[in-house]
Amino acid sequence: MPLLLLLLPLLLLLKRGAGMAPPYVGAIEPHVGPDTGGFTVTITGRNLGFLDIDCVVKFGPALATDVHVTDSWDKLEAKVPTCPMCGAVDVVVTCGGIESNAVPYVMTNECYGPTHPGEQSLLPPRFSARENCTVCMDLVHLTMAAAADKTSYQGLQSAMQQACYTVHFRKWLVPGTKCEVDLSDACRVLVGTMGSMLLDSIWSHWESGSGYWNGVLPNHVCSVLQKCAPGAMLDDPPPSTADL
Repeated sequence: MPLLLLLLPLLLLLKRGAGMAPPYVGAIEPHVGPDTGGFTVTITGRNLGFLDIDCVVKFGPALATDVHVTDSWDKLEAKVPTCPMCGAVDVVVTCGGIESNAVPYVMTNECYGPTHPGEQSLLPPRFSARENCTVCMDLVHLTMAAAADKTSYQGLQSAMQQACYTVHFRKWLVPGTKCEVDLSDACRVLVGTMGSMLLDSIWSHWESGSGYWNGVLPNHVCSVLQKCAPGAMLDDPPPSTADL
C-alpha cells in the first residue's frame, strides 16, 4: 500500500486538530504594495493550514487569489487582489471558518505613497498642523454658509455640529490629486475640544456685522485659537454651499 495512503488518516487527524485552534498571523512580506495587486506576499504565523484549500485570505474587503501553503501550518503565499483606493487595510486569514488576528497592510497609490512593493509607504499625516488649520477654516466657512442671516447662537451651534457630517469633510479632495480623505473625525475632534471657543468668536463678529463674510473671519478665528500659522492652510479653495 502506498505510503501516502497509510499516512492519510494521520494527516486528516492532524488537520482536524489544528483546525480547532485559531489561525495567527505574525508577519506579511512585503507589508506594502500597489493597489493594482497581482503580486505575491508571504504570510507567516501559526495554524495557517495544511492544504491550499484550508484557508482564505482577505485584504480589506477583497479576497486574495492563488493561496498556497509553503510550510505546513506556519507559512503561506497569496496573490494580492486589486483594491483601488483602499489605502490602509487589515489582512485576515480565515481557516475552517475561524478568523485570525488582523494585520495592517497598505495598498499604495498616489494617495498613499510609492507604488512599488517593498518601498516605505508615505502615509499622509493625520491631524497635522496643516490639516488642523484646513479643518478649522473650512468648518468656520461651512458654519457661516449654512446659518441663516439672522441666526441665533443656537443656530450657529447647530450649523457647526452638522458641518462635520457634510460631503465636504467626508470626501475631502486632496489638492492636485484624485484622493479623497475622510476629515470628518478631525472635524468632530475640533468641535468637541474647541467648539465653544469657535462659536464665541464667530458669534461676536456675527453680531457686530463687521465684514464677517469677507473671508477674513475664518483665518482670524483659527489663528486666534492657534490652529493656523502663516502658510499652514492647505492649498484648497473655501468650500461652497454645494458641499452642504
